[in-house]
Amino acid sequence: MTRSIEELDIHSVEQTLFYLDRHHAVEDYVKRLLGLNFIRSSNGLFISPAQASQEGAERLMPYLYNVDLRFWDEHTGILRHANVPELPDLGRLHSVQEVLESKTPLDEADLDVAVEVARIWSSRSHTYSEVLKVPDETGLLADVDTLVFNDMPWVSEVKCALAHPKLSRAIADRLEMQPVSDLLRNSDLGISDIDEDEFNQCEEVADGIRDTLDRYTRESTFHEYLANADDCGSASAVNFLFDGTSYSTERLLTTDLDSLQGPALLIHNDGVFMESDFEGLKQVGRGSKRDDPTTIGKFGRGSQTMYHWTDVPMILSGHYLLILDPLRQYLPFNYRTRQKKPGVKVKYTKLKITCQDQLAPFEGLWGFNSDNDFYDGTIFRFPLRGKGTGSDLLESLRCPDLIMTVQMFRNCLDEARLTLLFLRNINCIDFRIRHDANFEWRVSRGNWPETGTFSDWAYVIVEHCNSQDDVIRITERWWRVMVDVYDAPADLQYRHKRRMKYVECGIAAHVPTDGEPAGPLNCLKSKFFNCVPLKFESTLPVQVHATFLLSGDRQNIAIEETSQDAGSDWNKWLLKEKIPQVYLQFLEDVGRKIGHTVYNYFPIETKQREQSLSDLVRTAFWEEVKSSDHRLFPVVEPVQIEDTRKKRTKRRQAPRMVEARLAVFDILDKQRSNAFRPLLSNRLKNLVCPPTRFNKHVRSVPQFDFVTPSLIRRVLQSEKAVRYVERLIQTNSQSLSVLLSFIIPEADGDFAELDGCTILPLTDGNLGTLSLRTGNAQAMSNRAFFSASAECRRLFSFAPSYFLHEEANEEFVGKILDSGRFNIKRFEKSHVHVLLKCKETWAADAASKRWLFDFWDYMNSTSQSASYSIEPKALDLEHLQHFPLLLFQQGCTETLTSLDYFRNNPAVLSSGVDEHEDLYTDFPELGIVDSRTIPKSYCEAEKSLLNLNSMNRFLKSLKVLARRSAQSITEFVRSRLKTRNVKILRAIITSFMTKIAPSLSDAVNDLPVWRRISSENGYLTAREALVAQASTFVVPWMKDYHRFTDDDKSFRMQKIDSVRLLEHHILPNLPQRIDEINKDSYLRLVNAISYNPSLKQKMNKKNKTRYFVLPFIEYRLAARENSELCLASALYDHSDAVFAASFRSEASNKFLMPEIRHHLSFWHEIGLHRREFGRFKGPDYLACLRALHCRLTGPADPHLAADTQVALYPLCANDSSLDDLGPTTWSAIAKLDVFPVSLVPEDEPDYRRGRTEVLALQRNTLSLENIIRREFASLCWSQTAFALHEPSSLSIQKSGSKSQPSCAMVWEHLLFLAETAQSIVEAEVESFMSDLQKTYEFLHLNQHESKDTFSDKNAAIWWNAEVTNSNLISLDVLHSSWTSLENLILDSPCDAPPLMMVNPFLGRFSSLLKEIGCKSLYYPSVALPSWNRSETAFAAIRQLREKEVLNDVRFEAEGSVISAHKVILASRSLYCEKQFHGPWAFESESNTNNKPVKLEDMTYATLKILIEFCYDDHLDWAAGMHVQEEEDLSVIAEKLDALLDVLVAADRWLMLDLHLDAHRQVIRGIRFFVRPDNVKQVEKVADEANAEELRKYCEEYSIENAEAVLLANEEGG
Repeated sequence: MTRSIEELDIHSVEQTLFYLDRHHAVEDYVKRLLGLNFIRSSNGLFISPAQASQEGAERLMPYLYNVDLRFWDEHTGILRHANVPELPDLGRLHSVQEVLESKTPLDEADLDVAVEVARIWSSRSHTYSEVLKVPDETGLLADVDTLVFNDMPWVSEVKCALAHPKLSRAIADRLEMQPVSDLLRNSDLGISDIDEDEFNQCEEVADGIRDTLDRYTRESTFHEYLANADDCGSASAVNFLFDGTSYSTERLLTTDLDSLQGPALLIHNDGVFMESDFEGLKQVGRGSKRDDPTTIGKFGRGSQTMYHWTDVPMILSGHYLLILDPLRQYLPFNYRTRQKKPGVKVKYTKLKITCQDQLAPFEGLWGFNSDNDFYDGTIFRFPLRGKGTGSDLLESLRCPDLIMTVQMFRNCLDEARLTLLFLRNINCIDFRIRHDANFEWRVSRGNWPETGTFSDWAYVIVEHCNSQDDVIRITERWWRVMVDVYDAPADLQYRHKRRMKYVECGIAAHVPTDGEPAGPLNCLKSKFFNCVPLKFESTLPVQVHATFLLSGDRQNIAIEETSQDAGSDWNKWLLKEKIPQVYLQFLEDVGRKIGHTVYNYFPIETKQREQSLSDLVRTAFWEEVKSSDHRLFPVVEPVQIEDTRKKRTKRRQAPRMVEARLAVFDILDKQRSNAFRPLLSNRLKNLVCPPTRFNKHVRSVPQFDFVTPSLIRRVLQSEKAVRYVERLIQTNSQSLSVLLSFIIPEADGDFAELDGCTILPLTDGNLGTLSLRTGNAQAMSNRAFFSASAECRRLFSFAPSYFLHEEANEEFVGKILDSGRFNIKRFEKSHVHVLLKCKETWAADAASKRWLFDFWDYMNSTSQSASYSIEPKALDLEHLQHFPLLLFQQGCTETLTSLDYFRNNPAVLSSGVDEHEDLYTDFPELGIVDSRTIPKSYCEAEKSLLNLNSMNRFLKSLKVLARRSAQSITEFVRSRLKTRNVKILRAIITSFMTKIAPSLSDAVNDLPVWRRISSENGYLTAREALVAQASTFVVPWMKDYHRFTDDDKSFRMQKIDSVRLLEHHILPNLPQRIDEINKDSYLRLVNAISYNPSLKQKMNKKNKTRYFVLPFIEYRLAARENSELCLASALYDHSDAVFAASFRSEASNKFLMPEIRHHLSFWHEIGLHRREFGRFKGPDYLACLRALHCRLTGPADPHLAADTQVALYPLCANDSSLDDLGPTTWSAIAKLDVFPVSLVPEDEPDYRRGRTEVLALQRNTLSLENIIRREFASLCWSQTAFALHEPSSLSIQKSGSKSQPSCAMVWEHLLFLAETAQSIVEAEVESFMSDLQKTYEFLHLNQHESKDTFSDKNAAIWWNAEVTNSNLISLDVLHSSWTSLENLILDSPCDAPPLMMVNPFLGRFSSLLKEIGCKSLYYPSVALPSWNRSETAFAAIRQLREKEVLNDVRFEAEGSVISAHKVILASRSLYCEKQFHGPWAFESESNTNNKPVKLEDMTYATLKILIEFCYDDHLDWAAGMHVQEEEDLSVIAEKLDALLDVLVAADRWLMLDLHLDAHRQVIRGIRFFVRPDNVKQVEKVADEANAEELRKYCEEYSIENAEAVLLANEEGG
């Protein structure tokens, strides 16, 4: 059967099926049949059972087919066993849908299939919402519940996902898909005033906004409003403006709004607020974008960043001005809720009439003109809070002032440069200051990729003003890739389907052009985007955008497993799957444009801190590279090695890119890479040379090919390679050495790859070819290649053709030689005698001596270089015994002699030390052999007297010479040895003191060579001298000073250790003071003691601290500045600024001598006063303050002010320096008057100055317990002076001080303020009122203490006025508003003389007033009477017409009469108005008698609709005229006639509302109403009825379907 199917042999297939049926074998073979295309379809194809149904699949081809009728009839049984249904079942439909989902977008045929799937499914199942997908208007399949049916196709902009037009209304209704008409129903009803209840937020106002502001930073305003503007779809530009102007406050909505007419931040975009946008502002924390997956913002909370700037934002858009006041402080009062309104939305045309100043700040901005009734744009105005004012909406009391606002948006330039990259609609962003000639900056799109472009250049134009107000314009070039994501995993799409509507990824990178100036612009940092930049930076070299699922505050991209509900799985899929794929395409595209510069944009590891998001992308990217077919890597162009005299021209060709799997990566170091480049670029096709920073990533992929030694060895075997190697040597002589170093064989198999490589440089300038030995090693002839040192080649220069060139790589040659496999061999010294025989002359001339020196240098060398090292071994001197190779001198005679002569005669080897040579001259009988002409073994053993063998030879010679002269060795040496050589001999003897043979040691110890420390003449023997173990301890006043020597190398000398020397010889004999004579010795002694570790010992194993062995703390070892010696515990640490400042006047008695201060740690250990771990001891700091107190009360001191500030710093700073002070010390400190009184500040108001100056002069200093901090000055400046240096809060706490005034003091201050008020001038009012208000506030906050200390109810200390704004307080009001507590009464709506109600200024302190005894009014409770609201007027009029009460006009149509009220008809119909009133009224029968007006050209049904519409404009008059898909043509035609009758009648009666509604009803069903056979008639009626849109439709329909229209009219005719 399989073969029959393949051959399309239907006869054989059917015979097989008949056979199975006859033999009842169908059940046995049914599983095999299910996998075969054995069924014949209605169009003759072979299909599988899964593709077949009996009928109903004719519109589902080519995915499902109807079975051929005859085939079905003949093989029904088999088809039943194969589960072929009569109609396509849901499982098959679902399979079709899955196939369609893989196609994006669908073509016309697939669209028809998708619509048919939806039709069948909707008629059979109600489970469509979970499984079924239908095409949207772009041809993509989407979930049913995410789409809207477009029953209003003439509406051009519908901000929702629309179903495809091919989907019928009947299908949409069965699927319960929402039509567009439902969404736009509110717009059809018109605009009315909004009930203020709509702006009652659904959660606690202040808490909700504070939570938002805590999540969103102030700087996020910039991004949030860009995102909001981009979301609206119609905005293309966003403008930020700072307006510092103050506007008129005369005509505002309320008087409280006058404070909002000052400086403000404004944001504009050219989109218009929709009703849904206004609705979104009704609820805190729930924005209008919540259910719109096409928008950026989540929940819309980002728009509330406006409350960072203002408490009362204003929004002007379309017809409306919206003012929000969540704190209910500024808007009109609501007497029903007993509080101010939270928001007002009004048409600004209404505001223009009565509150024109409310629109003044908007006038003229971005084309706004209040004379027009609609503004095509949106302006947000955020009045800035006043300086120093806080807000209940902010946790921080610091509000942005004018300077901060301007500076913040100036600094947004860099963000704007980035933001335009991935926004969908915004093309321009700018910031300016109102009334300035130029903007501060502007960023706009230049040449930009068209919508739908995947990868292209994008240009950003940046304009900004410099300090000279010149506009600087810079165009930045970016390469940008944008891709829509349709292949997301199904489980992620299902989980986040509401937010998966438009998923996209993008990557962009700034690619500077050659002419792009560096300019003053900052370098942009890489970031992650979700259309706008997110707060965190990226370590990738590109800007990455994706539709991430962000946290509610847009601050984080969740990727942790525990954040799955927040979209971590989706974000990780983007970061690890989609973004790396887009990244690959980005690099491939931009690489074709910029070549090797593309390496700058690869995601490689950096030294920056770890960034998890970047690391996910980076890791996934390199995983993708392993198997990617993207051509990411630019191929290295072949390097041309040309004649240097020829001028080279640059090749003009596009960069060639290659896939990673085909590339050969050159990841060598820079030197090798450059050296091999000419060879490899010409011999390898796909050579790639990424920067070295790529090496780690590239090496991690074992599948990649790299430049290896093996690869280069194979390249060098070719004949063409020889030419490049020769040219390399001519161009760069070092290149060959680098090459040989790289191709050194490592394994045994590598050596064979060198066979035939012509790479050996010879001394004669040629290249030698390496050849493997084929048999046993043969003795090398004198024509073989030798590896020798440069010295050897120079020494034996008569044989240059046998040596490798000096530039041959030593390591390479050494490796080849060690292998023993090739035709080269090392030159050894065993061959020297052969070469010496070739030397023709041996003369004692200068040239021969030079050669002799060189010869022995060579023979004595053990290593010429790293590559030609020779193992150290004794020379074979037997062959050299008889050659005159030694230069010998005795007296003035110089001859050549042999080694044998030197061995058998008394002589020494010449020394390389001049002093030793001079020493030899003291003994003229001594013979000397030139050390340069003797074997190395002799030189090493006796090269100078510093060698033991040479010293022994010299001493033996002296002993022999002394014996020959019949003297002792002491006498012999003293008689000949010059004074200048005593030191030399002493040094030599010292170096061998323990090594000299026992037979010579006595003689050495009897030599008088040891000098004295004292000035006495003569030298000591080792048996007489005393030696201090540490010579630095030796001082002139010590005991036995004359017996000490500083030559302590003799083991016979007596040595005294440091402890004994100090204890018995030095410390007991210290002088009273240090004079100039013994100053140096004293300094040396101190230095020695402080640096000598032997004077310390550890206490125990656990305690590693070391302590002095001697009790230095008990000795007068420390020198004061006045040179007196004293105990260290009597002095203080001079390096401590506090000690230095406090004891400045006692410095000579309190601090160390300057010359010994650098041993500070030593003095600390033996008792010097200091801080420990940065903390003062109580007595030490108390001593400082007492010394300071004495200075403050003493005579004038020029340093006192600065020293006081330093000494008091620990008390004024919140640090830990005083943590160790105890309560007793703090108590003593608190009582010391050491804080200088502050002078009156220059900016002190005049009303304060007189009083504060008197207080400042009353005393000079304050104690800590009496200080009041200046922050409370407003509360007590009339009662106390203030400290110049204020103590810290920590000092105040520990000392038990309060630092703030008592309530009793504040009451006295308030009394003083009341008395002073009469002398206040106008300029001082604001400052005075601030003091007064803070005083009341302090008393209000401390009510209990205030009550206890308040005593005078009759004192006029209460300022009771209505004015709360200090700018509006006049002097008369200030002077006349004071009263006493006895005359105040709370909760009174008005004054009741002599009692006064508490006005707004004092009203804030009502609880204080009540606490101290202010009277209150009592109000009894009372209930409101009930009230039943009656019906509306129009409902009553309709009832009158139905009862024919007061009806004054009747109409007749088709024999039926209907009556009405003229005034109602005239109010809705201009025709009726003219008919019943005016010139026509006298001609109308309806005005002369009660006869009905006959209407010959109107049906009764139409007349009834017109009359009833006049009485009820919400009447659904067309309810029975909506067309249904299943209705007959005759029914549809009747409905069309009825609608056209209403359209014509409404036009004649001039009823505009009804005319528009009838027009729209026809257009809603236009696809069913207008046909080829009636289009002309409909067009004619539309023209008569002035239905322009319907007429245009019919006209275009006739043109585009001309053939069908002509044919239909011919047949009809």
